[in-house]
Amino acid sequence: MKVLRRQSVMLKVRGVIQQAIEKARQEKKIGSNLEATVALTLPAEGFDHPVFNEPATLHEFLILSDLKITRGGDLAAVVQESTHCKCGRCWKYLPDVGANAEHPTLCGRCVEAVG
Repeated sequence: MKVLRRQSVMLKVRGVIQQAIEKARQEKKIGSNLEATVALTLPAEGFDHPVFNEPATLHEFLILSDLKITRGGDLAAVVQESTHCKCGRCWKYLPDVGANAEHPTLCGRCVEAVG
């Protein structure tokens, strides 16, 4: 039963984020999920899934480059265009793109992957 409740919470959060992203897309603020910086507000109660404490896993599940989570208030998502550069390998918009002089178009994760 607990697994089903957690899955329901995850799908609800994903739906709220996808609605906000689609609205931003229609308003021509972004073109894809990866261009979005999402500010997610979670209610203080009932959103205790462990993935909310693992940003990297949550980014992958939601197909996002940048997600900021705050607690308290109603479940809501606000989308803005990312201010970061796009990684030439994974296409995510991340703050560490260009930090490595040998691979100026890659993020840190991709620099590690290409060696």
